[in-house]
Amino acid sequence: MDVTALRTSTAPRSRARRWLAEWPVLALNLPSALVLAVLVLLPAAAAVVFSLHTIRIGEGIILRFVGLQQFLAMPAIPEVWIALKNTAYFGLLSVALTVLIGTAIALIIDSDFPGHKVLLALVIVPWATPNIINALMWSWIYDAAYGSLNGVLYSLGLISEYQAWLSTPASAMHAVVFAYVWKLVPFVVITIYAALQAVPTEIYEAAATDGATGRHVLRSITLPLISPAVMVSVVFCTIWSLRVFDLIYVLTRGGPGRATFILNWYAFAQAFEFGTMGRASALGTLLGVITFILTYAYVRVLRVDRGLA
Repeated sequence: MDVTALRTSTAPRSRARRWLAEWPVLALNLPSALVLAVLVLLPAAAAVVFSLHTIRIGEGIILRFVGLQQFLAMPAIPEVWIALKNTAYFGLLSVALTVLIGTAIALIIDSDFPGHKVLLALVIVPWATPNIINALMWSWIYDAAYGSLNGVLYSLGLISEYQAWLSTPASAMHAVVFAYVWKLVPFVVITIYAALQAVPTEIYEAAATDGATGRHVLRSITLPLISPAVMVSVVFCTIWSLRVFDLIYVLTRGGPGRATFILNWYAFAQAFEFGTMGRASALGTLLGVITFILTYAYVRVLRVDRGLA
């Protein structure tokens, strides 16, 4: 029999055997795939459809198809640029601080100093705190009249009078960023710490034999080996920082003025304060596109770094 014909006749059988072997895995993943489709894909598709319409909710629902008009009009809206600028500043600052602080804490814990397990347990506490509880807690800490931050700083002589941290444009954004970083640092610590634990000890032993110093080991061995974990942390922190909402809602509601007026809050205000659901959907779609582009760029950088591109 011809070899080519034999291969052709056996190919369907091999595919059938592979399908029979894999169908239990596919069946087990089907419920989660359906939940993902209902909770993520359908709302995302609905937002894209709504962004192509003007939708006003008042005494009734007024819907009119306008195509890409919502997106084409955005460059002429000053609030869009303010929201984009604030979102970019919030994202860059929060991601940089979160990754730097989280990596530093993970390196400290990995040094196995006395009490490192206690520190690891304490670090997880902010991550376990629900978002809205975290926001309420920081609203009390920042309170201008009886907040603990003012009390501590005043008792240490670092301020001469109590400050309204959330009512001053110069400090409001940074106060929100600090509260957000406190919540997100545990994720980076756990991710980086897991990567550090996976580094073979033989590499450090060989470096010590060659006389490498701690700084050289950190720069030439540790950081390159954990760089994929760092990039994963950057990707997730970027996605989460772009869609932050609960902190803004509880602490500042976009104020004072437009100091914390980010894109997600702008979309919320358009939908539920002004009733312009079409523009809100367009803003949400814009935010989704920005998130996708940044995530794709990060993944490409990660693949190039690992030689997979």
